[in-house]
Amino acid sequence: MNAFVHQEPAPCEVERIVERTQRHAVDGSGGRVIWHTLGQGRPLVLLHGGHGTWLHWIRNIHALAESRMVCVPDLPGYGESDIPNNASLEELLRSLGNSLDALLGQGADFDLAGFSFGGLVATHLAVAYGGIRRLALLGTAGHAGARRPRAQLLSWRAPEVCSCCCLALRSRCSWPGASMM
Repeated sequence: MNAFVHQEPAPCEVERIVERTQRHAVDGSGGRVIWHTLGQGRPLVLLHGGHGTWLHWIRNIHALAESRMVCVPDLPGYGESDIPNNASLEELLRSLGNSLDALLGQGADFDLAGFSFGGLVATHLAVAYGGIRRLALLGTAGHAGARRPRAQLLSWRAPEVCSCCCLALRSRCSWPGASMM
């Protein structure tokens, strides 16, 4: 039996957290960016993944807000935030940075975490913004660089698959014990 069972938060739990947050419609100089804040203390900005909204963080917001001011946007072009005039990473960063300045004060120090696509945005924001004290990247995807070449995929069902090397064929396996199997 699996010890971990994923359960979606109950709708009433989500509604309770949404009701406790303060909603801010902030001008990002490329459209409105919608922010939700909860708690007091050192600001912690959480950036959601692609095809998502600030609700990606719904299970974490309440606990983090016990000791922090948690600030969670709908990234520009996502959720309730306006679509930037120019659909580019640079425009998204400009709009997000401007809205952060308006929300927290220009040049404010804060900690930053990004999940998936939000990790990509967080990385670029940390370089461009400069006020980030700590950066946490979770399941970060994409870096806009060249893709690394991938090895040929082999069938895991093939009888000659070496059990020690998952998908490597015995004849290509670098583990010395593979030839003895």
